[in-house]
Amino acid sequence: MTELLPAHIKVTEIEGLLNIIRDYGGPIRMSALASYTKEGVDRLLEVLRAARVLGLINVKSGVVSVTGVGKELNLYDFQNDVRDHVAAVEPFKTSVRLLKKGNGMTTSQLLLALLKANILAQYSSYDIENIKWLLTHWGIRIGLFAYEARNDRWKLKKH
Repeated sequence: MTELLPAHIKVTEIEGLLNIIRDYGGPIRMSALASYTKEGVDRLLEVLRAARVLGLINVKSGVVSVTGVGKELNLYDFQNDVRDHVAAVEPFKTSVRLLKKGNGMTTSQLLLALLKANILAQYSSYDIENIKWLLTHWGIRIGLFAYEARNDRWKLKKH
């Protein structure tokens, strides 16, 4: 089963995680990382999972290290640099494919299409507001999607 980007993890949390690991100077034990981030263990594990799904870190035997891809990202322009990595991860990968087909989709249409494609099966109690938050927080923030609130229309952003 394809791993999905965890819900409710913010772009800035991934960016901050990479900053901490880079500032530390190399691989860091999860316990040390927890003290630097001041996050609860559950939240930190979700942030680590999101960064791993994006291919930015590896976690092995409790040690977190930045991958080659993660090292190449420009943290000063992180939101633009991470766009292609996000576009390759579900639910964004399928959303991009669906939005390429026409003049955009409403949130409901996009959610139904993702449900039909069995993309959201791993998310528990997923609803329109959750998918909208994920698409908005990541997709719009990194410049992958454009959203017209007036008529609830999602489109691919042209670059």
